[in-house]
Amino acid sequence: VPSAGDTATIQGLTSPGTVDLDSNKADSVSGLTTDSSTTLEVVNGSLSLGPASSSTLGGPVNVDKGAAINVGASASVTIGSGQTLTDNGTLSFATGDSVSFPTAQFATTQIVVNGSLSATGTNFINPGNVTDSLNQIYVGSGGELTASNSTFGVNELYLAKQSVLNSGDLTGNTFNSAVYAPALP
Repeated sequence: VPSAGDTATIQGLTSPGTVDLDSNKADSVSGLTTDSSTTLEVVNGSLSLGPASSSTLGGPVNVDKGAAINVGASASVTIGSGQTLTDNGTLSFATGDSVSFPTAQFATTQIVVNGSLSATGTNFINPGNVTDSLNQIYVGSGGELTASNSTFGVNELYLAKQSVLNSGDLTGNTFNSAVYAPALP
């Protein structure tokens, strides 16, 4: 079992499958690498990715309600092209983190927030503009975004009706994204 000093690698499954983190504990690894054959589901407890680490989430990732993923300071996280990180629990990024959304043509790479996403001094980046592609952070109805001193450089930051952008979050952040907030209350 990998520990806080290890980089966990889950790749090359013989057929696509889901790997559940269901320990109901606070688990930690230095970094994490998955490929498109792997769906990672954090069912309960939490998964912490170490400070100054590098992680590539090459397949879908789901954070269930009551579960969490925490990324340590100055870490680098790449979400695989065409993949979705769905947050129904808690997702937090720390100071100096870089979250990259590489996208291939006709692909959507995204973070979907139905729980809570916090970002402090985090840089969300689009490493290149590809025709007919989209990279986005989508805050769904009931989802909550708390951000400070962060840069949003993805194609789109979408705030659905009844989502929450905490008070003051427009101050101190840089929005290089198209920001859509249809019919916010």
